[in-house]
Amino acid sequence: MQLILGISADKYVSKGPNDNMKWLGSDDKSIFKLLTLGAHNVNFAASSKTCDYIPFLPGRGPVIRLSRNDYSLDKFYNKNPNGVLLGGQTIAEEAIKSKIIDRVHLCFSPVILDPEKNNHTYAQKFILDKYIEKEFDLQMITKINLNEVYTYDRIKS
Repeated sequence: MQLILGISADKYVSKGPNDNMKWLGSDDKSIFKLLTLGAHNVNFAASSKTCDYIPFLPGRGPVIRLSRNDYSLDKFYNKNPNGVLLGGQTIAEEAIKSKIIDRVHLCFSPVILDPEKNNHTYAQKFILDKYIEKEFDLQMITKINLNEVYTYDRIKS
């Protein structure tokens, strides 16, 4: 399964219902489309909050709303081992710890979100580095305007 996650230049990610993720910008939306459109027979899933901000795109199926009560990450993975997880960070951490993620796309926006300097009370520090550095190899860096996409593959044991 793959993971796609948007992240600020200073390594913050979205948190909470007050963040509509507009800070990611239009280039991030273009990258997202490139990574998700045309993936035939691939299902997508996201945390409940993240699902609210993912637009419908012709050519891509619906995004399954994950929750602990109704449609869990384990249930999604068991039915869709080649699926794509679209974040957020909490569910991404759970998936990485469970070793069900084979590829990670970190989409870096040029925006500085530092909550103390910019009053972004909805940002939280990115914490997945500790897993990615140990369990994944960097395969490629793609630059699109001011955005960069880092693609990592899980190290095979």
